[in-house]
Amino acid sequence: MKKAQPRVIRLTRIKGWYFPVDAESYTILRSVGVPLTRIATDFMPTLQLITRSNNIRGKEVSFTHEILDPFLDKLGSEFLKGAHRECTIKARTMRFETTHKDGLAAMREIHHKLQDCLERFFSRWGYRSTCTYSEHRGKGKLNVEYWFDGKTLPVVPLEKDPAEVKEHLLQFGFTKIGLKLMPRELVVTVYISQGGNFTPLHTSRCMYSQVTDVRSMLGALMDIPNHEPTNFDNHGN
Repeated sequence: MKKAQPRVIRLTRIKGWYFPVDAESYTILRSVGVPLTRIATDFMPTLQLITRSNNIRGKEVSFTHEILDPFLDKLGSEFLKGAHRECTIKARTMRFETTHKDGLAAMREIHHKLQDCLERFFSRWGYRSTCTYSEHRGKGKLNVEYWFDGKTLPVVPLEKDPAEVKEHLLQFGFTKIGLKLMPRELVVTVYISQGGNFTPLHTSRCMYSQVTDVRSMLGALMDIPNHEPTNFDNHGN
C-alpha cells in the first residue's frame, strides 16, 4: 500500500521561538495535540517526534526575508502612491509623513488605517508597538516604534478575521481616551481635538498584566458626577 503524502507545516523563527506561518499549519499542529501559536526552540526535538509519528513534515520560512521585509516593502510602496509623501522604515522605527500642506487632508484619512494595518501585523507575530501622530505647519507625521516581545502571545487568524472590537471612549474636554479590550491585550488611543475633529495622537498596546491597579482611577471617575450632576447626560460623539 502506497504511503500517504506527509502533511506540511510551515514554521518561522523569531529569536528563541518558532511560529506557525499560516492558519493551516496551526490547525495541523492542533490536530496532533500541539495548539501553540509559538513554540520554544527547546521544545523542537519533542515536536519533531510528534510530527514524525503523525506523518507531518516541517518547512522553515525566513521571517525577515519572506514575511517582514515583503510586508514593510508593500506598506511603504502603498503609502508612497499618494502625492507629497515620504516614509522611512528601519529595524525598530518607522516614519510616515507628508512633505506639503496639500497632502495633509489625505494623511488625516489614511494614518489610522496605517495604524490598524500595523497593529494586525504586530499582533500576529508577537510584537509590541507605539504609534504617535502629529501635525506641524500644515504637515502630518506618524511615528512608529516596534519591537519583538517574548511575553506577547501571537494571534493566528482562523478562517476569517474576528469582528471589529468596540472602542470605549471617554472625553475630557478637547481630549479623548479610547480603550479596545482585545482577547489578550488592551489597546489605548489618545485623541486630541483639531479643527473641531478628534484626531488620534498616540496609540499603544499592553497586556492586561501590565495595567496597574484601576480602583483609584475608577473611584475618581465615579466621583465626577458629584461635582457635575449633568455629566450623565454628556454622551459625547
